[in-house]
Amino acid sequence: MVVESEGGVAVAAEVDALTECVESLRALPRPPLVTVLPAVVLGNPSVPGHLLVAGARTADPELRSQVGANPATPERLLASLARDRDDRVLRAVLGNPSTPKQARQRAEKRLAAIDT
Repeated sequence: MVVESEGGVAVAAEVDALTECVESLRALPRPPLVTVLPAVVLGNPSVPGHLLVAGARTADPELRSQVGANPATPERLLASLARDRDDRVLRAVLGNPSTPKQARQRAEKRLAAIDT
């Protein structure tokens, strides 16, 4: 590929090198930060409520467990997560001091059913 700058100098080699670099980066597996960052954000007590709602609805049980463990999670979300099928989520809800009594009891029953 031949590209010219304002001065008329061909910079084809630089463009080709950049293109190869971008293609190499695209071929790499997802960077660890991309996979870790959502869990860190959802575990932060200062996270906005709409992100907690989104995290509670995700298919990833690790992210749902971060929401379940977050003391800033609203009671209605904790009650919803207490019905989860994943033991990690249920344990997170049980470990959250903000979990209301009824939700705690529901999570205990579900966890007992999973463990048996």
